[in-house]
Amino acid sequence: RSQSFESGIALVIMANATFVTFETNYEMQHLNSSSLRYSEVGFTMIYLFELAVRLKVHRWYFFISGPEFGWNIFDFVLVSIAFYDIISTFFLQLSSPAGAGMAQSLRM
Repeated sequence: RSQSFESGIALVIMANATFVTFETNYEMQHLNSSSLRYSEVGFTMIYLFELAVRLKVHRWYFFISGPEFGWNIFDFVLVSIAFYDIISTFFLQLSSPAGAGMAQSLRM
């Protein structure tokens, strides 16, 4: 376990929580704007990178052993859902602009 890696990810989590608060407030004031969507993609990519690094280092033991294996599974599920959301929204935007609005409504 790298203390600097753990600290860096903790900072990303705090920055993400702060940004979600800001983004929610902004979206309530600008209902038809989706300009902050790129930040969600950025944070998801960081979490995807973190998951890949942990799987590379710990292999499948990441999911089956250790005191935090339950949290590891939970993190994997959350990152998978976020990644699926990004991919599905992207493909809906390609197919039709109306589908993108529907996808954003379903996210809420």
